[in-house]
Order: sequence, then structure tokens, then C-alpha cells
Amino acid sequence: MSATIKDVSKYAAVSVGSVSRYLNGYNCKESTKAAIENAIEELGYKRNFIARGLKTNRTMTVGIVVPVLDSFSAGILSPSQRVLDEHHYNIIFYDYGGNSANLSVKLQQLLEKRIDGVILGYSGKSLPILQKFLDQKIPVVVVNEDIADFVTDKVFVDNERAGYGATAVLLNAKHRTIGIIGGHKNDDYTGIKRLGGYMGALKDHNIEPMVSLIAYGHYDYRLSYEATKRLMTHTPRPTALFATSYHATLGMMIALNEMGVKIPDELSVVGFDKFDFLDAIRPKLTLVEQPCEQIGCAAAEILLRRMRGDYADFPVCEIVNTRLIHGKSVAPPCI
Repeated sequence: MSATIKDVSKYAAVSVGSVSRYLNGYNCKESTKAAIENAIEELGYKRNFIARGLKTNRTMTVGIVVPVLDSFSAGILSPSQRVLDEHHYNIIFYDYGGNSANLSVKLQQLLEKRIDGVILGYSGKSLPILQKFLDQKIPVVVVNEDIADFVTDKVFVDNERAGYGATAVLLNAKHRTIGIIGGHKNDDYTGIKRLGGYMGALKDHNIEPMVSLIAYGHYDYRLSYEATKRLMTHTPRPTALFATSYHATLGMMIALNEMGVKIPDELSVVGFDKFDFLDAIRPKLTLVEQPCEQIGCAAAEILLRRMRGDYADFPVCEIVNTRLIHGKSVAPPCI
């Protein structure tokens, strides 16, 4: 006969209520947690998620939805999952390919699965499907983006400050003709903020921004590769480039390597995001590092509070700062 919560309670010498709270993801004393976990293992207790979901209206399942699975998304997914794992939540992960219609489909699927909450990466106008989450009181935490006309919790980096700081590094190295590879031209909160930082840094150095030095990679390394090649044919040719995302950095470096451009002797560059094969790039890149660990943990912790019914500080807008890592890809321009 299968072990029950009462059996676990008796074996662990704790109350049934303590076992129930533990199984439903609430915090408890470390000694109580250890006793319950030991009892579960010794008795072979199996939790009936379906039955519990029908009884508590909770499925202990969270959706994490991102536009594309890249180094940034993976960097957020891992710490979020770790925090949620500690509270016994299952994760359903979706990559919607940056397509809002596909996002609506994925979110509808999550509703049908009766998930308890969502961590979402999406920028743009609010979608009708999101209203259903509000109506059903399913919390949504938006990461590193902003959604117009949708009031919810958000965790994002100070993208404008990041763009300003990266551009300032090039300006301080005496560069005055600086190209930038952005994200999308429209409906892109993150890209617009980083571009705004670039523009602000130029203006603070009394340099009038040139529209012809602004290219868009659309978060696609192939399009960023093409954008880099276009910028390198600009007259006057830029002495520095700033890539504002992982995809832009990757596409930029592939293009410059193919063109045989010597960094930083012929061109200075600043990239964005750390990624797996970064150490293989020579010279070592100067780049903006996003605190993925901090973003992922913060989003999960906020979501946990909301799923427990704690809305005392709603809506939270938690801003975290990036870090500039100095490499050897920036030098004064050759005159």
C-alpha cells in the first residue's frame, strides 16, 4: 500500500500540516525539511499532483517563456529553475521564436495546463491572452522587457545605463565615429533603451548622432553579420562598433574575422553578453555582462510570493545593473 501524508508525518515526527506546507512549496525550518525529506525517501512516498491540483487549485507548475533560447535566456532559466525546484515546482519551458502570434499560442497552452505562474520575456503591446492571466489571477513576471498597457511585476537591467557606459568606453578612447548594431527598430523596449544610452553618451560628448551609423541586427546573428558589413562600408568608416546583444556580438565578430579586420589596431569593438566560446575570441573582448543569475533568482522569488497570494508590494519593478568587463578590444583610433 502506498505511503500517505499521515505516514510521512508520523515517520518524520512532525504535524500533517507541516508536511502539507512543505509539499506545497512553503518555507519551513531546516530540521523539519530534513526530517520530511528523509521520511519521503524512506517510505517511498509519491505525491499525487493531479489530486492535489484538484483539491488546492494549484498544479505546482510554472511556465518560463522566452523569445529565443540563447545564452541570456539560458542564463536566466537555470537560476529560476533552481529557486523553483527548491519549492517543488515543475517547469514548462517555451521558446516562441520572437513571434507574437506564436507567443499567444504558447500562453494559451499554459493556461490549458493550469499553470500557477509565468516568467515571461516579451516586449511590445499587450496581447489579449495576457488579460486571461489577469482574470484568472495567474501571476506573470516580465524579465528584461516591458509590455505596454499591462501592469505586472518586472525585473530588468538598466539597459540605458548599459548602452551609455559601453559607448562612453569608446568615447573615452577618443573614438568619434562609432557604429552601433541594435535589436529591432520598433517595439523593442530593450533595444530602444540601449540605443538611447548610445545616443545620450554621444550628445554628452557634443557629438551629433548619425542615423547612418545605426544598424539593426534584429537579434539574429546572420542579420547582425550583414549589418556589420554595411557599417564597414560607411563613409567615413567607423573607428569603433558597439554590438548591443549576444546575437549582434556574434554576427559582428564573424563578419570582422571574415573581412580580416585587425582588432583593436584597425577597429575597436565592444560586445554584449558573455557566452560559452567567448574565451576563444582574440583579442579578449570588452563587453557588457548582464547579471543573469540575479535576474533569474529575483524573477522566481517574486513569482513565488505572488503564487502564495502575497501582493503587498505589487507591482514590483526591480532594476539591476550590468557590469562592464574590460578586455583588449578597445584602443585609440589610428590617425
